[in-house]
Amino acid sequence: MSAQPTGDINQDQPRGDAGQDQPGGKVRQDQPRGDARQDQSRGDPRQDQSRGDPRQEQPRGDARREAASPDAGWARAGGPTPPGAGHRALPHPADLVVEAWAPTLPACLAQAVLGLVDTFADGAGVPASGRHQFALPAAPADEQLVALLNEVIFVVDVAAAVPVAARVSPDGDGGFAVELATAPVEAVPVVGPAPKAVALSGLRAEQTGTGWVCRALVDV
Repeated sequence: MSAQPTGDINQDQPRGDAGQDQPGGKVRQDQPRGDARQDQSRGDPRQDQSRGDPRQEQPRGDARREAASPDAGWARAGGPTPPGAGHRALPHPADLVVEAWAPTLPACLAQAVLGLVDTFADGAGVPASGRHQFALPAAPADEQLVALLNEVIFVVDVAAAVPVAARVSPDGDGGFAVELATAPVEAVPVVGPAPKAVALSGLRAEQTGTGWVCRALVDV
């Protein structure tokens, strides 16, 4: 028990020699440095997590900063949905019904774009590589809705691109400036048949007590 290998190792290994050459003079004095590293690995994460790491590294913090940025007007496929906004697709004989809702008409129109895209493609997480911009002139809201959705179908058919985000901004004259962030068709997973046209019957774009509601019948 008195001649344990531990003592021989301390004398023969470079660690012991290094400890004698250094100002500390003893291996036991150098060891606290290793212990400090161990303590840092145990204690620092707790300190960093309470101070800055979650805000700097976690996606949730980035999402909050993005929502507060000028780009907050974008409605993104698979992204966070503002309170009181959303979209869905409902089955209909030989067709689909796209419904959207939001506190404002521009936000409702942007949700309608995502609702239409969701019927045939999954754009969640797909990075945008293009931009399509156009204007919706002043008109009744239901006419603006059908013009918007038909433009989306045009982009898919002619430009071979799928909108993965949309932003609709008032132009000050009763119309809207529309921006579509797009990805190539081949980059977006297909989940259904592409829409052919938006029917003029069954359109709805009206203000309710809680915001705006849009509804369109889509021919697939």
